[in-house]
Amino acid sequence: MELGQNVIPISVNVSEACLDKVFEWATHWRDAPKAVDFGLAHNPTAVEFTQRDDLFFGSVDHDVLFEMLVATNYLDIKPLYDMACQIVADMIRGKSTEEIRQILNIQNDFTPEEEDARRREAS
Repeated sequence: MELGQNVIPISVNVSEACLDKVFEWATHWRDAPKAVDFGLAHNPTAVEFTQRDDLFFGSVDHDVLFEMLVATNYLDIKPLYDMACQIVADMIRGKSTEEIRQILNIQNDFTPEEEDARRREAS
């Protein structure tokens, strides 16, 4: 294939590694029977992972996973988006604010006074 052929323009910045993983997942599920509903038919909030999905997400690093959220949301690939969201939710469940900031690479821009005020509001 020559450069420029079969180009899919997207207006979000995602890496080649991310798109490779999205295409890998889509290729695997492309031939899935129509009965596969990813657990959404009987419970719209459920995300059911197959062994294949567990292996797939086990090979995705955090940076690519977060990019995958952006790409799958933009490309409207709801089952993969829901699975990626579930992985992130599981990563932060039960963690402290500091641990979540570290996992999600969020810089704390609150002053100590602002943090104390937030804690008081949350109590």
